[in-house]
Amino acid sequence: MLFRSDEGIDVPEAEVAILAASTSSSRQRIQRIGRVVRKHEGKEEALIYTLYATENERDSLVEEAKKLAITAPVSWLKMGI
Repeated sequence: MLFRSDEGIDVPEAEVAILAASTSSSRQRIQRIGRVVRKHEGKEEALIYTLYATENERDSLVEEAKKLAITAPVSWLKMGI
């Protein structure tokens, strides 16, 4: 299932999100992440993969991860092309 929207879609059974579009808007990022972290019967966790291309994007993601560390584990995987 592929969704390309920031608002208005309810897919609580989703367990994986791949965020490929960069945004500096906290609201947009929260909307995107919110699609997969909603509670659903039988779902214990959700995985969110964020693709980034620049060091500025990476720095923003690192800051976000620091804020989330209290509520969710964050891990990093570096991949090259």
